[in-house]
Amino acid sequence: MKYSSITFSRILDQELNKIHAIKGIRSFVSMGLKESKDLVEDLVNGPCNIKLTHEIINADVVLGQNHLDGSGVRAQFIVTNNKIRNAIGRQIEGTATWSTIAGQYDLAKELITLLSKYFPEGIVPDADVEETEESNGLA
Repeated sequence: MKYSSITFSRILDQELNKIHAIKGIRSFVSMGLKESKDLVEDLVNGPCNIKLTHEIINADVVLGQNHLDGSGVRAQFIVTNNKIRNAIGRQIEGTATWSTIAGQYDLAKELITLLSKYFPEGIVPDADVEETEESNGLA
């Protein structure tokens, strides 16, 4: 899977371990030590979005997430492929439907909220989807 950007954000209920956070961020993006340190300092003010200059594959994601574990920082990946994004949306939509049928209304409500947040325009049929970069995709 290809990603266009990563959003790093602070996990508020965890203590920030700056050394682990810097190592984790550097495992994802080609950044120097000073830039990574500055980014970790900026996380106090809110999330930071980094545009990727290279392709990250799922194995890199797992490795980078391991570096971030316990650091107090979370990484959210933005998917570049609209077909993948729509497939995820259809999967969530189907799960919401089956949750309603099974009587799990709280789960269905949460899934519908998720859909409306990430798919405000609805899910586009595959025939109408171009493989262009999407800036507000799911992670």
